[in-house]
Amino acid sequence: MTEIVTPAEQAMNELVERQAELQSEHEAFMETVAAGRIGDLYLLQQLPPLRGLSDVARVMREGRKPKPMLLDHWIAAAELHWMHAEPGEGKTWFGLWIAKQVMDAGDVVVWCDEEMGIDTAAERLLALGADPDVVESRFAYFAYPGWLSAQGDLEAWETFIKLARPGLVVMDTATDALAEAGLNENDGREVTAWVKTFCEPPRRVGAAVLVLDHVPKSGESRGYAVGSRAKKAKAKVMYELRTQQKFDRYKVGLVQVKVVKNGIGADIDTIRAFRVGGQVDEADVESFVIEPASELETAVAQGDRQSRFMQLQRDMVEAIRNATGPLTKGQIKSLVSGNATNKVKALDAIAASPEFWNVKVTPKGNSLVFEALGDEQPAKPKPKPQPKPKPKPKRTPKATSRT
Repeated sequence: MTEIVTPAEQAMNELVERQAELQSEHEAFMETVAAGRIGDLYLLQQLPPLRGLSDVARVMREGRKPKPMLLDHWIAAAELHWMHAEPGEGKTWFGLWIAKQVMDAGDVVVWCDEEMGIDTAAERLLALGADPDVVESRFAYFAYPGWLSAQGDLEAWETFIKLARPGLVVMDTATDALAEAGLNENDGREVTAWVKTFCEPPRRVGAAVLVLDHVPKSGESRGYAVGSRAKKAKAKVMYELRTQQKFDRYKVGLVQVKVVKNGIGADIDTIRAFRVGGQVDEADVESFVIEPASELETAVAQGDRQSRFMQLQRDMVEAIRNATGPLTKGQIKSLVSGNATNKVKALDAIAASPEFWNVKVTPKGNSLVFEALGDEQPAKPKPKPQPKPKPKPKRTPKATSRT
């Protein structure tokens, strides 16, 4: 029977092989350095291979080797990742969605929850389609653990990580974890100390770490998690989530995922758009989807003005079609999201080309009302009757005089 190798195990094997290659090349590299700049080869060889000089020239000649990935296009093996967003923008949903894929591939996920609670965690995993049997065997869930807040926590944490050997460790959220540990998230030294004590033990056994976090309050600069910028300095990969179209448990919206740091050159797209939200199928079964958006939706997420304007028009026409009767301009604007000025321009554009959108536009007072035409084509206007040509006056011959 063939033994199944999980993505985390495969990544760890690659890392071990790479380290072995570096150690085997170390002696030859030391000889080269000694011959070129430092004459005492014996002293150079006393340097530990993992802390000694490194062969930059080899990397220059051979190029950067691809980083082993735990989850393609998302999570690099044995590295620290940070994902931040405002409340309600989906960071916990994305974290659970990533965790589900890691579990489905056969690896263990350790989830330290300082915010959500066990009931919400169970509901969300079910909505994402997770199998309870898989969760039971591969999801180590800690509800409000307050790690590093008591004496002996560091030793207990390191021991547990060595025994569990997870592929991924998730902390939700950094703000709460630091507060529980009695640390100040605005102090770079204390943030660094927390990263060293909490995030480094999993990385030493080959696990990736994903820290979920908040962003600064409105009006402050985004691109960073709230608190000390040491968070961004320590993370190798950092994500920022922004809601482009609102979503909830019963409505699918649009979320932009932007990589604001990729210090290891991992194969991850800089900007992506995802359809996110709840939906109900024909059998009245509820689910929560996180899936790549269409090209048009992606263009909207990337900030393409023309595409965003086109999407606004489509949303308005959809609202008109879903209505049970005619809608006024004000009613249509209340049914769609977007900039107020753009809403006015979009309605004017629809009113100027109703045949293109297959809608009927009728004047009502000083405004207009809009109504869907359905599948039938709009009636062609009747040609205006042309006035009958006036009859030409008869010409009478002139009389001639005789002499």
